[in-house]
Amino acid sequence: MIHAMETTVQVAELVGIYALILQAGDAGLGKMYKKWGFTYFLGEEEKPQPNMFIALDTIKKGAAEALS
Repeated sequence: MIHAMETTVQVAELVGIYALILQAGDAGLGKMYKKWGFTYFLGEEEKPQPNMFIALDTIKKGAAEALS
């Protein structure tokens, strides 16, 4: 996941990207991703494989905090 986030930030320098989107493999993974800052799409929280996103600004903020 860290690699995906790093790549998203790099690509965002070239094109307009708002968020990284994923489909959690199961509800348990969805809960883990939520702890990492991901948000459920509307109506997805109760689904067995919820779709989620994390805003690019959130990724950048997390990276800055990890480096400080």
